Amino acid sequence: MQANIRLEKEYLEDTRSNLRKIRKALTALEKNTKDTAALDILMTRAHRVKGDSMLAKHFTMALLCHPMEMLTFRIKNDKKRLTKPILEFFEDIYINIMGCYKVIKKKEHFCLDPEFLQRLAGFDKAPGTKKLIKEYDDACQEVSR
Repeated sequence: MQANIRLEKEYLEDTRSNLRKIRKALTALEKNTKDTAALDILMTRAHRVKGDSMLAKHFTMALLCHPMEMLTFRIKNDKKRLTKPILEFFEDIYINIMGCYKVIKKKEHFCLDPEFLQRLAGFDKAPGTKKLIKEYDDACQEVSR
């Protein structure tokens, strides 16, 4: 019983630490979208989400609910560094959580439309959220086999 509580505390602290780092990176990207150090932090945190649906949800929330007018990720330049499921996870977040937001696709950027930020109150109930996380978990398990 004690071991379970200790593990849960460690897990929560690890999640908080991840979220703090994600938020810090998002704030840095808000000031400068070409901040490669912040983008690196975001990508490494994304890798830690693998196979952990709760952290995947937290990561998605932190990513989508960051209060900014527009956040641009230069995904094209990072494709070399991202594993396929991670890249698909990012693309799914931007494209497949239906009814939450619109995406403006440009040649090398995914730009988030500010309108979606006001429509995320019911994120847990948004169509596709559970399915997205399950598909992401499945993709990660396939890669690790």
